[in-house]
Amino acid sequence: TRLLSSWAGEDRADDERRVRDALLVRLRHCAVVWFSDEQLPAIQFLNRHAADITPLLSAMAAHPPDAREALEIISSLRYYWQLHPVDPWPRARDWRGKALSLDGVRDLVTLRAMQTDAYIAYHEGDLDGARMQLEAIDKNLEPGLAGFPEELFSVFVAGLVEMAEGRVEAAEPKFAAV
Repeated sequence: TRLLSSWAGEDRADDERRVRDALLVRLRHCAVVWFSDEQLPAIQFLNRHAADITPLLSAMAAHPPDAREALEIISSLRYYWQLHPVDPWPRARDWRGKALSLDGVRDLVTLRAMQTDAYIAYHEGDLDGARMQLEAIDKNLEPGLAGFPEELFSVFVAGLVEMAEGRVEAAEPKFAAV
């Protein structure tokens, strides 16, 4: 992080790990409180520390032991990426792609990462990419893996894609279900 880059010492690796772990705790907290009265402080924290968050998630997504944790955090902050589409938006898709290629597990974390990619693709105007990701979820993940909130989110994203493609009649029942 920027804070640690300015000091040297024997304990630097330990200090870097502690700062990294504290930042990850805060990132998880920001995701948990997103739809609460703590949302604004969470956004302010994320904005204030974006210069540290971006390289951290990039490094984690490319490092096999950290790829799974990166998928979890990237996905849990999907609404934040929506607020800041200019810089981290395409990176979040790149991070997700790298991390998924390193993590062979196909479970709820994978599902949420794929949903996040479809959601980001939709917002980028990549409707083909969003649709392909939703189809990949159906094809590559075990039926019944998703809980109710995840199922609803997939239905919601599918509705967004259909609406953007002008297929209002197909989108309406999806939005009604959500």
